[in-house]
Amino acid sequence: MLSLLLVYAAIFILRCTNVAIAGKYPVGPNRFLGTCLDSAWVTKMEAEKGVSSQERDSSGRLVHPFMQAALKYPRYTVDDPRTAAGTAYTDACLGNGVFYGANQPSDGSSRGEVKGTLSIDVGDWDSHVLASMVAAVVAEEVVS
Repeated sequence: MLSLLLVYAAIFILRCTNVAIAGKYPVGPNRFLGTCLDSAWVTKMEAEKGVSSQERDSSGRLVHPFMQAALKYPRYTVDDPRTAAGTAYTDACLGNGVFYGANQPSDGSSRGEVKGTLSIDVGDWDSHVLASMVAAVVAEEVVS
């Protein structure tokens, strides 16, 4: 429930801040965009849960709006000059905290690419870390 609330908060923030509508082609650095929640995942979830991703209520709204395949290109980009700077989120700029961008290698040799990515703060509690990571994955797959 908390992770769903975080997703709604991320969507609200994207809609209320300086967000530009992305073009037809990928502008973000994430080469994995749309590879997790694909049409095969939707079909599998429909079979497992016994529901339809196209089912609508009496008002014509999707009953399961998040059971859709993710886009292959970003719908929005966040135009934030702080993340566009070459020094933003580098080791010299950061404190002792951890920050990961898109395409951050698993060996930790670099922080990844930051420009155009959605930043989600992770607290010290394990529950905050887990909820933030889930929200980040869902926001990336569903919203962008």
